[in-house]
Amino acid sequence: GKMQKKYSEKDDTEIQRYCSNQHTKYTVKSFNEIIKNRALILSQNVERMGIRNCAVLNETPDRLAEKFPSYFEKILVDAPCSGEGMFHKNDQAKEKWSYENVLMCAKRQIHILDCAAKMLCDGGQIVYSTCTFSVEENEGVISEFLKFHYEFEMGDIEPSEGFSKGELDLQKAVRVYPHKVGGDGHFVARLVKNKKQAYYFIKICLKLLKTRILKSFCINHKQLHIMKFCRF
Repeated sequence: GKMQKKYSEKDDTEIQRYCSNQHTKYTVKSFNEIIKNRALILSQNVERMGIRNCAVLNETPDRLAEKFPSYFEKILVDAPCSGEGMFHKNDQAKEKWSYENVLMCAKRQIHILDCAAKMLCDGGQIVYSTCTFSVEENEGVISEFLKFHYEFEMGDIEPSEGFSKGELDLQKAVRVYPHKVGGDGHFVARLVKNKKQAYYFIKICLKLLKTRILKSFCINHKQLHIMKFCRF
């Protein structure tokens, strides 16, 4: 029979599928957790909260990117981090902290974002979040990501009491400090995918490159004439 469903949860991560024979659109939410026992807990929480049309996955970012290219409209990356925002209540997080771990987390976070970018459709958005304060895992990761993904730009985040602006000139990012909100520490950045932006950037680069090559050719050509003129 013909399926018709209505959904009010517009802000959830979405996958839109179209049934060509029925012209029916329906929405599915997907959650992924790479650690198996945590995926089981996530599945129980999804069931307990009564979330419908939801798939809980236990996969690596690489395999998901391979299976779902340009597929999702919205992706939330709740990135694994050093957990500095939890120090006030989690002694284990303090004991495990090291600068080497911060750098390892940053490297892993960039890889996860790269995979998320492959899975996002045009016009889609990624929300990147951590529960740490380190610049390396927050603004550093976003800056590094934007260097190699010209199709993305920072999106605005609605201001709220207790929000602070990001560092490293990333004013659109948000930092949340425990002493300002009475909770944990967090970082949030919104990334919007726009292929037209990448197209114009590449076009400008090619134009500049062409100008540089032409200029270089003219200089070399002039030098060649001078060398011929000065030759004995």
